[in-house]
Amino acid sequence: VAYRTDGKQFASAGGDINKPGEIKIWEVRTRKLLRTIPAHASAITAIAYHPDKPLLASASWDQTIKLWDLETGLEVMTLRGHADSVYHDAFSTKGDRLASASQDKTVRVWDYEQYRNDPVGSVRVFTGHKDAVTGVAFQPGDRLLASGSRDRTIKLWNLATGQVERNLTGNEGDVETLVFNQAGDILVSGGGRGSQRGEVRFWDSGTRSEERRVGKEGRSR
Repeated sequence: VAYRTDGKQFASAGGDINKPGEIKIWEVRTRKLLRTIPAHASAITAIAYHPDKPLLASASWDQTIKLWDLETGLEVMTLRGHADSVYHDAFSTKGDRLASASQDKTVRVWDYEQYRNDPVGSVRVFTGHKDAVTGVAFQPGDRLLASGSRDRTIKLWNLATGQVERNLTGNEGDVETLVFNQAGDILVSGGGRGSQRGEVRFWDSGTRSEERRVGKEGRSR
């Protein structure tokens, strides 16, 4: 589920490995279903609203990311390049780039407006994780990109250089989701899968220190 920035609309998505993935657009106030979009050949794993435009990005097990015009319900483009399932996508805070995370252990940052003209040069590929990458988040201001992985690490990438600026380690399970606070100085991670203990951790993005963690019992440690 993803909410539009004004909070008046949200989108839901899902599906199965053998069932086409659908996106449903809902009005929050009335709970009315506004539109259903047949979107992917397989399950949809993540959706993200553009911060300003009527544009939605969807990621899927079918190894693609698609962009949708929410005023018409039509596909704008398909981004191809990942070698395995795509688990997450996120727009930059300025909306000019899109990041994706994949089972293929890579992060891709797409200049999607240039993709049609230059499908190779418009994409930057970040490598370094040792297992599937399951979450990405842009720092407000778009200086850093955070990526979380099943290798139990978080990497903070400098988007100007493409290099890892910090490695955040010590997670007791897979890192499944990431979000920065509005100031961009705190990164929140969540994870755990199967028998692993689910935890939320708070990190100082300017240092390598963990500020606080919250266990599955809801207690801060």
